[in-house]
Amino acid sequence: MQSILFKQVKSISIFLFLIFALSSNSYATNYVWNGINGLWNAPHNWLPYGVPGTGDVATITKGAARVQFGISVSIGRVDIRKSGELRIYPNSTLTVWNNSNGAGIKNDGSLLVYGTLNIQSTPTSNGYGIKNDGSVNLTATSECNITGTENVAIFNNQNFKNYGTLNISDISSHGILNYGLFENRGEVDIEISPEIYTWGIINFLKLYNYKYLRLFSQNSSSDLGGILNTSSGDIQNYNLLSINGINGTGLRNLGSLINKKSNPLARIYISESGNGLELRAGSTFTNEHNSIINLIDPGSKGISLYASAQNDGLIIIEDSKYTDLYIGSSGNLINNGHLRLGFNNTTTLYSIFNKGSLNNLGWVKDSGNTRTQLGSTLINNGSYECLSDSNPFILEDIINYKAFNDNFGNFSNKIINKGIIVEPYAGAVQVDIPVYNFLDIDSSTGMTIESNVYEDDELFGSQIVGSYNSQNNSFIANANGIGLSSVYVRINFNPIVNIETIAHEVKLPSPIFISLNPHNKELSLRNEEESNTSFKIYPVPASQTLFLEHEFSDDFDFVIMNAQGQVIKKGKMSGKQIDIQEMHAGQYFIKARFDDRSYTKKFIKI
Repeated sequence: MQSILFKQVKSISIFLFLIFALSSNSYATNYVWNGINGLWNAPHNWLPYGVPGTGDVATITKGAARVQFGISVSIGRVDIRKSGELRIYPNSTLTVWNNSNGAGIKNDGSLLVYGTLNIQSTPTSNGYGIKNDGSVNLTATSECNITGTENVAIFNNQNFKNYGTLNISDISSHGILNYGLFENRGEVDIEISPEIYTWGIINFLKLYNYKYLRLFSQNSSSDLGGILNTSSGDIQNYNLLSINGINGTGLRNLGSLINKKSNPLARIYISESGNGLELRAGSTFTNEHNSIINLIDPGSKGISLYASAQNDGLIIIEDSKYTDLYIGSSGNLINNGHLRLGFNNTTTLYSIFNKGSLNNLGWVKDSGNTRTQLGSTLINNGSYECLSDSNPFILEDIINYKAFNDNFGNFSNKIINKGIIVEPYAGAVQVDIPVYNFLDIDSSTGMTIESNVYEDDELFGSQIVGSYNSQNNSFIANANGIGLSSVYVRINFNPIVNIETIAHEVKLPSPIFISLNPHNKELSLRNEEESNTSFKIYPVPASQTLFLEHEFSDDFDFVIMNAQGQVIKKGKMSGKQIDIQEMHAGQYFIKARFDDRSYTKKFIKI
C-alpha cells in the first residue's frame, strides 16, 4: 500500500503544485545531463547550469544521474534516452509533478530505484506515469507511488521488474498496459479507475507474478475489469494474485493463463466482482498441482469457460449469483484435481451449467444444483459427489465410470452407470442384521471399497460403525451405529491424480436400531466391552440414577438413545452420575465420547 507519509502530503502537494504549475509552466526549462556519472543536485552536471526543479524537464541522454545521499528533489518530467540512466538511491526521493500530455518519466534507457519515486499528474494533464521502452528495476528497498494520472499509469514496452513496493491509485485510465515483460517479485497494489472501459492491467505479452499482485476498486464502474489478458498475452502466477471489489470482470483471459505449481502455493483470489474468471474461446488455462483458484461472491458467474482448461490443483467457487461453473458449448474442462462448487451458496441458481464438456478424473464436490444441456458431455472417471437436495436439471445423461455419490437420490434416472453409485439406502438397518444391495455397483475396476464403515467422513479418528462385504454387497451395523441416520463407506482409487481415498455418505431412511428379540446377544445385560475398559456403568438395571466409572480427565460428550435410535438425552459432562428417573421403563444405550474414543453401553430403566 502507499506509504503513510505519501498519502498525508498528497492533497497539500497537489494544491501547491497546481498554483506553481499554472503560474510557471510557460517558463519551464529543459535541463540536459552532461553525460557523466554524477550527482543530480550538482549544478555543473546540467546544461544550462543549475538544478532542474518542479515544472522543469530533465533529459538524460547518456551517463547516470544519481539521486543520492538522502536528498529529496522534485521535477516536472524526466526523459531518459537510450544511453542514459537514472538512479534513485536508498533514503532518497524523486518526485515527478507532471502537468503535460507526455509521460512523467519517459524511459528509453535505464531506471534503477533503491529509494522512493513519486509520480503525480495534474487533472489538466493527459500523460502517462511511466512510459518504458528500456529497462526499469524497482529493487527490494524501493517504493514507487503513481497517482492522479489521466492516462495509463505504466505503459511498458520492454522490461519492467519490481522487487519492492509499487502503488497505483486515483487514476483515470488503465493501471498497467504491458507490451513487454512485466515481472513482479515484490508487492503491487492497483486501485482500478472508476472510469468506464478501463482495466487494472491489460497484458499483451508477458506478465509474471512471483509475489503479491493485488487489484481493487473503491468506486467502480460496471464496465471496468481487473485484468484483461489478450490473445497474445501470457500470464503466469507463482504466488498471490488478488482481485477484489469491482463491478466488472475479475480476470478475462483470451491468451495463456497458468497458475503455477510453486512454494508457497500459487493462489488466484477473486471476490465481490461482476463476473469472476472468464476463459474466452481460443484461450488456454491450467491450474497446476497444489495451486488454488478461490472465487468468493464472484458475481453472476464464477468461471465462464468457452475454451480448453485443465485443473490439476484446487478450485473453490462459492456464492455466485447465477452459476459457479458455466461451460459454454465450445468449453472443455478436464479436472484432475479437486473442484469444489456450491459451497455456502445461498442465492446461486446452478453450481454447474454445462453446455460443453466436463471430464472429471479427480474429485468433484458439488453442493449446489446441476444443469446439463442437450449435446453436452459430463463424464466421471474419478470421485463425484452431489450433496444438494435440490432437483437437478439434466437434459443429457451423466456417464459414470468410477464413484458417483448421489447423496439425496435425485440423479437415479439420469446416470449411465458403469462404475459405483453411492445413493440413499431404502431399507431399515438394525444392529447385527445384514442388509444387501447396499451400493449400486456395475463395475469396481480401479477401485476398492474398504471393509470398515464409519460414522463420519473424517479419514482419521472416525469411529467404526459397521462392516461392508464386497463379495455380496452387504452392510452389517454394530452397536456404535445406533441412532445414526447415515454412514460412510471409503473408496480407494488406484490411484487417481490428487486423490486416493474418499469417504462417501450413505443416507438411511431411519436411524440404525437394535432388535428387542430377547435371544439376540445384544440384549444381554452384560456389556459387550471387556471388563477392563475405561468406561463402565452401574447398576443394571437402574431406576433413578445411572452411575459412571471413567478416567476421563476433562468434560466428555454423552448421548442416551432408546432401542429405536431416538435421542432421549445428550450433553457434555464431567461427573459420574446421570439422573434417569424421568425416563420411561425400557432398554437404552449410552454413548460417551472423549479424546477421539467412543464407548457404548446398554442398560435397562425400571
